[in-house]
Amino acid sequence: MKIAIDASALTLPITGIGRYTQQLIKQLNKIKKSKDEIIYFWGAGYKESDFIRDDIQTSKHTHRNKIKGFQTLWEQFVLPYKISKYKFDLYHTPRDKNIPYLKINNTLIFVTMHDTLVFSHRSNSISNSINKLRWHRAAKIADKIITVSNNSKKDLLEQFQFLNKEQVFVNYCGVDDKFLKKNINIKLLAKIKAKYGIKKKYFLATGSTEPVKNNKLLLEVMKLANKYFEKMFENYELIIVGPEWPGEKEPRKLAKNIKFTGYVEEEDLPVLMSGAEIFLFPSLYEGFGLPSLEAMAAETVVITSNSSSLPEVIGEAGIMLDPNSPQIWLDSIINILKNNVKRQKYINLGKKRIGKFSWQHSVEELYLLYEKAVWRADSNK
Repeated sequence: MKIAIDASALTLPITGIGRYTQQLIKQLNKIKKSKDEIIYFWGAGYKESDFIRDDIQTSKHTHRNKIKGFQTLWEQFVLPYKISKYKFDLYHTPRDKNIPYLKINNTLIFVTMHDTLVFSHRSNSISNSINKLRWHRAAKIADKIITVSNNSKKDLLEQFQFLNKEQVFVNYCGVDDKFLKKNINIKLLAKIKAKYGIKKKYFLATGSTEPVKNNKLLLEVMKLANKYFEKMFENYELIIVGPEWPGEKEPRKLAKNIKFTGYVEEEDLPVLMSGAEIFLFPSLYEGFGLPSLEAMAAETVVITSNSSSLPEVIGEAGIMLDPNSPQIWLDSIINILKNNVKRQKYINLGKKRIGKFSWQHSVEELYLLYEKAVWRADSNK
């Protein structure tokens, strides 16, 4: 097979889609057959390559083109030329909507749509309205849509009623081995805590200030904790990892024991996961919820929301709560801090749960889907 992969997510700060892209590339390289040819397209400002690049770790390492809209123009005009030039059997983008809208030769178009967040939890700004149109167009054109949970498949079929069930394929994410406790050098924790100004024991949250991540709930949790359990919580900090507050100013009068770190170095995240007292993930909507599994791999107790795909992915291995009730979250945090038996119970359940999610298995499953689609397309010529 001749396969084209959109690797442009790796030119951005690494988040969920970046990790998905990393693993897609890594595992494809392991399982591809000798006759397969795989070309990676990095996007505007980059040349196509067969070089696997997965070490772009923070925003300071990125080289995103600063001309607004240039990446989109590249996808719609340069990329179709490249696809036509190489006569690919299949083009796959992991980035929801990033496909050329003109059908090129007989190349199959696969797109991974991780969720329907753009339709349900984003603003009605002009840019978001444009994104909705792009998603709709991508769903119309794609020969196959890959998604990462049954909940996301349900949401996609409801959003795009012109799709049939066979067009949407569920392919779970996995957990990178670097998050496994046995692979984490916990001796580095003190150094990494100092690097990010973490001075006490800490609870960890990711997603920072994206509204859908609902970390505002955790600000309320800490406010209650500091008010009613001051003695107990004076030795704990809430550390929130991710981008700055989008579209509004950071809330005023934050408690002293709340810290926003911004993006952290990719190699530091597993250590921070493992060193946390509890991983807190109050997200309102997730296509999959990979950070929760990564925390379980690092043997950290997970308290998360009971919404969207999270019950499907987490099962009984995490504590799932109403994402709108700060008091319930505070009660659960205190319960874990006071009860080592319960803490160990969830650590053990988490270690067992992550065994169900393997990147190697997921990409092997995806490769078989590629082969079937290409075989059918060739048979119908």
